[in-house]
Amino acid sequence: MSRSKPLCCAITSIALAIGTVSLIPTVSAKEPRKKVAAASEQGGNQMSAMVVRIWKDGRECPTGRARLRPYCDGQLDTSRYVEVGRFSNAEGLEYVPQMLGNMVTLNISKLMDDMKTKPLKESLISIAPGRYVLTWITCRHGNSAEWIGVDKPIFLFKESGRMAPVKGANVIDVRPGEIVDAGVLEIRSDDVGFFEAQTARVIAQPAPPHERNALREVAGKFRSATFTEGNF
Repeated sequence: MSRSKPLCCAITSIALAIGTVSLIPTVSAKEPRKKVAAASEQGGNQMSAMVVRIWKDGRECPTGRARLRPYCDGQLDTSRYVEVGRFSNAEGLEYVPQMLGNMVTLNISKLMDDMKTKPLKESLISIAPGRYVLTWITCRHGNSAEWIGVDKPIFLFKESGRMAPVKGANVIDVRPGEIVDAGVLEIRSDDVGFFEAQTARVIAQPAPPHERNALREVAGKFRSATFTEGNF
């Protein structure tokens, strides 16, 4: 028997399921400063969008992901999550054959292009309004990846497994129909080596001024906000 889900979590789950279409339309070369609409009606739910940068000990991560789970009525939604951050040009399993082909043919220039971070416009992720909790965050430099957090759904049983808020800055609220610049999430090491995944913390700070200016060029009006530390 499946568990009943609080109404707010159920609504958020539906919105997350249908909110896969990007809010950011293609901007033509003839309109480099075309402003992006801050709201999109999808299936009767007013979607929002979020951008966040991932750092590790003061260095920006070329590729970084933060996993957010809806939180309402005092519990995490174990059935849905959204991942935000900055992604490379070769994200996803569909790019694996392409990358292997470039490696075999020693196409170094194409491999370097694949490793580049996608434009800021493509890092705006569609997200349903509501409160979200950060449960997992990763930073990747080339083939090296570092991460902290606990969010390990069991394969084929997405509502089971361990998941918990990361230590430090881990909560943010998203308002309906807005673009929110969530600033920087920085993984801060604590020099414990192997056990860092369980003991390191996340520090939140506003985006640097040049990053906010870049976002203004593609998104027009947006709200700046940072993650805060929740009491769990």
